[in-house]
Amino acid sequence: MRLNYYIIQFFFLPSMIINAVYVKSGIEYYIVSFIALLVFPIIPILLSCLVGAFITYISSRFKGKNYAQTLIAMVFLIGILYFLYNFENLLSNLAKMLLV
Repeated sequence: MRLNYYIIQFFFLPSMIINAVYVKSGIEYYIVSFIALLVFPIIPILLSCLVGAFITYISSRFKGKNYAQTLIAMVFLIGILYFLYNFENLLSNLAKMLLV
């Protein structure tokens, strides 16, 4: 989890500082940015826990739990990879539908 904080600070902190210097934001910006700096690394961990709990819940209903869990995780991973691979096409199609 500590690595997540370092990665978020590496990307988020410089943009936060540059925005504070050039925009001259109020105190609300600093409060929200500080809270976001603390909360953002927790989101991927929370999503991973939810996905793991879902896979465990579904696989517990099958007779061969280990095989079912492996199969469900593989299908889920293939679905994520398919979504990421086609994300640009999905966005362009969505933009075309919204503009029509």
